[in-house]
Amino acid sequence: LPESLEGFSVSLRDSAGASRACSLFFVSPQQVNLLIPGATAAGAAVLEARRQDGTTASLNITVASAVEVSAV
Repeated sequence: LPESLEGFSVSLRDSAGASRACSLFFVSPQQVNLLIPGATAAGAAVLEARRQDGTTASLNITVASAVEVSAV
């Protein structure tokens, strides 16, 4: 899966402080579908979205396991 779509990318900083690029399935103005990297540590994490024009947004999340994530 690509790490950038339509000039958009997302990185994740996990509870251990590691930062990784997320793979993207789908991007639209209202929605982003992504894959959390498998090596992500459980606990508090921050997703940071970046557009090609330099605009950024962040979202605090909790990673409960490799397949379970909840937005905060």
